[in-house]
Amino acid sequence: MCKIQLAVFLGILGLCTPDCSRQTCDEDSNEFIQYREDVVVADAIFTGAYVGIARMVQRVNADENGYPTTAIAVIVKHKENDSISTNHLWNVEHNLSPDNCSGENRPYAPFGVTESDNYTTFCSPSTPEYCMLGDIASKSNLTSVGNDAAQWFTVPDLPLVGPLSVIGRSISIRGAERSNNRFACGNIRLNIRMTDAREVKIPVKLTEDTTVDGLSSIRSRIARNHRIPLARLQTAFRATSFSKGCTQISFLVFGKHDVGHKPSGGSKDCENPPPPPPRDDEKLKHPPNGKHQDGMNKGPMEPKPPKEDKYQYTAVADAIFDGALQGIVRMEQRISPHSARQSLTQVTVRLQHSGNDSETSNHFVRVETNPASGECDSNNTIYSPFSNENKSSQANYSLYCTDATPDHCVLGDITSKSQAISVGKDVANIFSVPLLPLLGPSAVVGRSVAVYGAGGSSAKAACADLVLNKRATRAKVVKVPVKIPSEFTHKMLQDLKLDISRYMAVPPAAIHTTSAFDTLTEGCTLIEFLLFEKENYRPEAVQRLAGGGFDLKTLTPKGCSSMISKPYTGRANLSKSNCLFTYLLSFLLVGIICFW
Repeated sequence: MCKIQLAVFLGILGLCTPDCSRQTCDEDSNEFIQYREDVVVADAIFTGAYVGIARMVQRVNADENGYPTTAIAVIVKHKENDSISTNHLWNVEHNLSPDNCSGENRPYAPFGVTESDNYTTFCSPSTPEYCMLGDIASKSNLTSVGNDAAQWFTVPDLPLVGPLSVIGRSISIRGAERSNNRFACGNIRLNIRMTDAREVKIPVKLTEDTTVDGLSSIRSRIARNHRIPLARLQTAFRATSFSKGCTQISFLVFGKHDVGHKPSGGSKDCENPPPPPPRDDEKLKHPPNGKHQDGMNKGPMEPKPPKEDKYQYTAVADAIFDGALQGIVRMEQRISPHSARQSLTQVTVRLQHSGNDSETSNHFVRVETNPASGECDSNNTIYSPFSNENKSSQANYSLYCTDATPDHCVLGDITSKSQAISVGKDVANIFSVPLLPLLGPSAVVGRSVAVYGAGGSSAKAACADLVLNKRATRAKVVKVPVKIPSEFTHKMLQDLKLDISRYMAVPPAAIHTTSAFDTLTEGCTLIEFLLFEKENYRPEAVQRLAGGGFDLKTLTPKGCSSMISKPYTGRANLSKSNCLFTYLLSFLLVGIICFW
């Protein structure tokens, strides 16, 4: 009976103690989704006689021998003038090349195809298998070079992943009218920022007899060991990019599939431990060799489908204009804890001229670094957190920065990454913008929006502060006191968010900061966090967070009590009376049980 009394008493007493035992270790990133499917993205930047970019995009595929077509966007112009030239041959070359194409290089032809007398008879867009693998012009079309000459090509048999990948090689553009002289060369690099995957390295021992098929079987074995769909595990290496013996092979893992800290499937001789043996109750369900105990080959077991998003949050920010232009610019961004990257930001612009109903077009829109307070300041520059200089003023900026290559744009350059807007009565502009974070270390909330004059004018027409719409965002705002050290890094800010998520026992995606990294200075300060209302936060935990009651390691606000309005002094003050009532009730219940 005494044990029962004690259990009842402790159980009721637990109502006054916050449950912070459930921890979440999910990591998120300040990267963004540009493509709505699993794709590999690679870029070749030209800075020679021709300047610009060639962006290559390819969907991932389970079969490395049947590559999907590769889409290539080419935006290249003459370095010295704005003339337009046509019929340029271009191809992938075997080795890396300097910008001026100095030195010898050869077309990439891993299957031994050469440019023989009858080459053009057999090689064509309809028969690409008879072409050299790197011969882009013959498998698709010739390209043009000139101002605003943006072109899209679809090229078959041009792999971005696998043993025959063109990443790590180069593209050369030759002279006009089918000239064979190489005028510009750009090395092909994986754009990991736009490729929604993470890289893992697995040690493998290669021999003199290792073939391309052998490399593909390694990929299949690793995917099977970790129950990853084959299409979501891609090799990020070339067959000629490593030597014999033990070597590290890079793989791209798409989605949220976990390969652990020690991925299995490599070579035992390279100090890679084998996968743990399955339990007795799993041998039939997940046979390690793809065969069931009855001897019948059922094929590799299909992994479970990914879980659907349980949580979905939306951040909303508004810029209210009340000057030469009147109206609103609204930005909305959805956030999911099951996505490693943040989504596109939807921008809605409804502006009209003050005093008249005229309609004008081709207005540029930009996010500027500092608040505007209703007035435009010529010293307020475009928001560019990843560079100390304003890239938008550099020569050839418009070639590298487009809606197809937004990662080469300044972060606050909305127009270049999407479109210009129109202004007028009952005119609405609705569009999506990549790489425009409303929250996080590079947040645009708290800055300002500048709308420029019509016709592509460089003069600012109106400016307004971009403010978080707390009512539409439906999140609780908590200002966390911290003491920022002199050597404050992005990682410290990210670790702070993960620590808070563990303290609050919620996914990291449910907690976001609106205090951008560049606005935080050394010393005692308050960092503003959003706690989305779809989570059930305990009042005591929130009070403890805002009152400096959590151990924030190097950021613990020691000596910063003056900026804390309600310091945390132990258990939450607001719950003392409730706990006292609970204690009395528990003693009363124990007495009733004993009497009974």
